[in-house]
Amino acid sequence: MKKKPIISIILWIIGGMIIGSFIGLLGYYRVLPENVYDTLSNFTIRLCIGLIVLIVDLLCAWGLIRPIINKYIDNHGESTTGCIDNVVSLTKPDQLQLDDLIKQSRYSFTVSYEVNNKKYTKEFPPTILTSKRELYPHNIDQGNSIEIKYLKNNPKLSIINIDMLKKGAFSEAENSRIHLIFIPLITTVTYIIGLIML
Repeated sequence: MKKKPIISIILWIIGGMIIGSFIGLLGYYRVLPENVYDTLSNFTIRLCIGLIVLIVDLLCAWGLIRPIINKYIDNHGESTTGCIDNVVSLTKPDQLQLDDLIKQSRYSFTVSYEVNNKKYTKEFPPTILTSKRELYPHNIDQGNSIEIKYLKNNPKLSIINIDMLKKGAFSEAENSRIHLIFIPLITTVTYIIGLIML
């Protein structure tokens, strides 16, 4: 898994804690007048909650947009063969004791592939729940080849070209669409009502 986004999130959390603590100290030691401190605190709290709502909205929007992009890549993309650099399996807890061939897992692949003499490496999001037996004859172990579809104008936009995984991903996206619409709608409306009433 990529570490840069996790490090960025941790840095933002630490930065928020430092700013919040600094504002708290200014109020505690009466450096700021009480009315200025209250205004600053209220603004900071509203801003932080607003940022959380914005992040939720963006994640849900990406969840709605990504299947559309993937469908476009599937219909209009070029095919190539990549090499599996790494495989992370996320196995259902009740399947851990089963044989590797039949246990249900989500697989996250890091794949290297070449387009126009340029090498690309991409970490794909976890697949649908499946097993190695269901994926046969595709061998998904590290070091093996795997089919990739990519956009000619932007080879970084790519999908794993295995029919079963594509159909399952599109089906999961269809089933989760209603949640991805209503979650941001509810959080945003709640936030706006909170701003109006406070």
